[in-house]
Amino acid sequence: WMLFQHIPLKKQGKLYRTQLCQGLDLGFQAYKSYCRTMGYSEPGTYGRLNRIKRMLIFFESRGIHDLKGIGAADISDFIKTQIDLNSRTVATILTAIRCFFKELYLQGLTKESLAEKVPSLKANRNFKLPKIWKTSDVQKLLSSIDRANPTGKRDYAILLMIARYGLRSIDIRRLRLSSFNWEKGTLNLVQSKTGRLQTFPLLHDVGWAVAEYLRYGRPKFDSEYVFLTHTVPYRPFGIHSSGLNEILAKRVREAGIAIPREVSKGVHALRHTLASTLLSQDIPLPVISSVLGHATTEATAIYLHTDLIRLKDCVLDPEEVLHASQQ
Repeated sequence: WMLFQHIPLKKQGKLYRTQLCQGLDLGFQAYKSYCRTMGYSEPGTYGRLNRIKRMLIFFESRGIHDLKGIGAADISDFIKTQIDLNSRTVATILTAIRCFFKELYLQGLTKESLAEKVPSLKANRNFKLPKIWKTSDVQKLLSSIDRANPTGKRDYAILLMIARYGLRSIDIRRLRLSSFNWEKGTLNLVQSKTGRLQTFPLLHDVGWAVAEYLRYGRPKFDSEYVFLTHTVPYRPFGIHSSGLNEILAKRVREAGIAIPREVSKGVHALRHTLASTLLSQDIPLPVISSVLGHATTEATAIYLHTDLIRLKDCVLDPEEVLHASQQ
């Protein structure tokens, strides 16, 4: 606030309810239409629009109420407010801003192509290593869930699927009843991030957990989605809901598991843990990449840095290095 007289809104609910002035909302709606036309996924479009809306709210707080009143200095000042974020996040924000101003210029909503004024940034993909759980903590978490009640059956099935398959939260929330082929024993789903159809063998424990939930735990509610909220009105989890993270946090507290502060408490950490576990079992990197639904093995390769046992094999002996240099 001292630097920019502006506090960025972080909560999605407040951001969604915040109304832009008519002059800036014109550009926001134009960009929304552009995202739909380009066929971006719903989560992808949601993220892009959030980044742009935060920027437009910043401009409005500085007295700018028209798209043609935006200048390079204003864009620069907004980017400075994002300085505490990591390089990958900033690079993503800059890409969205650049695309936004390019589209506005093509539609004649701005006097000049402000996209050329947006700086570029090379994101450091290896900046932050994934933090993983202990395998024993994952096992303790699952075994502690009371499956004698409907909510316990649901939470156990959800967390077990993430731990076994490494599915993203959005893919669990969008999991359909038709995704299960019980006769062939397969799980088929189109991963939301890549748009690729993935077919997994239906693991024995996962199959029984889901079947038990569907028969004895799931509310009597007509929906194509597998997992539902257990509070009235019954409904599927929202596209952008943080409900699964809340479920995990609750179950961690009940299990009495002490997770280190630097380790993520979200369900994505279970995905990281599965990747590292598979790597320790000598599963080839392309196979792990396929399981996690990565578009390339480059995204999966970062887990090589978490394999401390094999990294020790790569350590050089100082005596041998010194001897070789003397020769």
